[in-house]
Amino acid sequence: MSNKLREDITAYMCKQSMSVGGWFCAWWFRHHIDHGALGTRAIRKELERMEKARLVRSDHSQMNNTKWQLTEVTP
Repeated sequence: MSNKLREDITAYMCKQSMSVGGWFCAWWFRHHIDHGALGTRAIRKELERMEKARLVRSDHSQMNNTKWQLTEVTP
């Protein structure tokens, strides 16, 4: 599931028109990526794995609103 989920997250984040200044709020993903009942938890874990791999970066400056950004926009 991880590879498909990562592909879905990346595809969503490549839609810059869906972002605000290139950033995506964590809770937006659940509305645009469907991965069943474990969706939000699975998406967050995958984003964290992607951050460790330096594919995305996070902004925790707002309480309860982690924002995510691709480190390199892929076509």
